[in-house]
Amino acid sequence: LRLRKEGIKKPILVLGYTLPDNFKSAINNKISLTISSWENLDNLQKLSASGKKLNIHLKIDTGMHRQGFQLEEVPTVVQALKRLTSINKEGVYTHFASAKDPELPKDTEQQIKKFNSALKILEKERFKPLKHAAASGGTILYPQAHYDLVRVGASLYGFWPSYEAKKKFSNLIHLEPALSWKTIVCEIKTIPKGERVGYDFTHTLKRQTIIGVCPVGYWHGLPRILSNRGCVLVNG
Repeated sequence: LRLRKEGIKKPILVLGYTLPDNFKSAINNKISLTISSWENLDNLQKLSASGKKLNIHLKIDTGMHRQGFQLEEVPTVVQALKRLTSINKEGVYTHFASAKDPELPKDTEQQIKKFNSALKILEKERFKPLKHAAASGGTILYPQAHYDLVRVGASLYGFWPSYEAKKKFSNLIHLEPALSWKTIVCEIKTIPKGERVGYDFTHTLKRQTIIGVCPVGYWHGLPRILSNRGCVLVNG
């Protein structure tokens, strides 16, 4: 709703790293980019000098230590952003490392505290960006971290972020898998007892067995870790 009020019709945000060569393409396609390092902040300064308007979301590292500026760097980052007049400071966000177990809230609560400290620095400088932090686990377990928007991923497809979250909240939230993967049985054969089957021969047949071959596998995106442990449905 807030995005609509601010006139952003098709908000698209790249959460990962973007090569500077792609900045102009992002501008032309109205795509917002994550800025999380001094290198890309320097590249923004070059872009700002050209007069191009780019929407950015600043990422704060509150403890996961992947992308993002450290909390103590935020005041300096803010001063650098104030000089970039042609850059639209659209958003600020962080990412939780372990927001999955309701019985272990300490680390996530600490990250929320750090993020709130960063927000106070931005607000003091009259920055009013969109604020977001919670993926599926954070959305379900930490309502105080909803801010202006949430980034629901796995749960949007009907999957729980963890067994612990499902155990505690399944009576309040109904999630149903929205995807299925369908193929065909292309070949059927009978294999003798004692033969081994599949990559690395992960399964040894304990009896004479009818094998059905489905033409889908590793290069289609089916993880090899499912060898000897996955399952399929045939005619229900």
